[in-house]
Amino acid sequence: MDAIIKRAVKDELSAIEKNNTHNIESSSQSNQAETTQPSNRTVKRLSGLIARIRHRKSDDHTQRKRKSAVIKEHRIQVRWHHYHKASGKYLPVRQKNGGGNRFVEYLSFNPPTLEDILNRASKLYFPGGKNKFAGPLVNLKKVITDSSGEVILTFPESGTVSDYLNANGMYPSST
Repeated sequence: MDAIIKRAVKDELSAIEKNNTHNIESSSQSNQAETTQPSNRTVKRLSGLIARIRHRKSDDHTQRKRKSAVIKEHRIQVRWHHYHKASGKYLPVRQKNGGGNRFVEYLSFNPPTLEDILNRASKLYFPGGKNKFAGPLVNLKKVITDSSGEVILTFPESGTVSDYLNANGMYPSST
């Protein structure tokens, strides 16, 4: 925007100068003093442009407004892994057996704790406390792990998922 205004001022000044040189050549010495002055209309236009430029620049520095806090909704992807006795490993439960990938949603100003995530995930995979694949929830051991399979016992600081993400250099958008 500044470049457009500056260009307009420059064009206007060059037009005035061209007009003045044309008038000087064609007029006598008595008219020469009158034609070197720009017209009232030109003076008003240029002063208005300059005032807008000055006013806008001073507003930018003195009246910087803070953005209001945006309430964002985040999602954490959860998966159910069930212990397989024959292989001795935790294997993911497929969608057809009631597993699959699910999401726990939360708002940025109220991040969940470890227990909140565990309870919400349990409700997703075990509606009514039961699942056709694994049976009742009370008979199972429940833990939360990271993507590598390491058990997470507690979250740092205040014990929320955002603290855990910050401590590990992650962001809610990629979790």
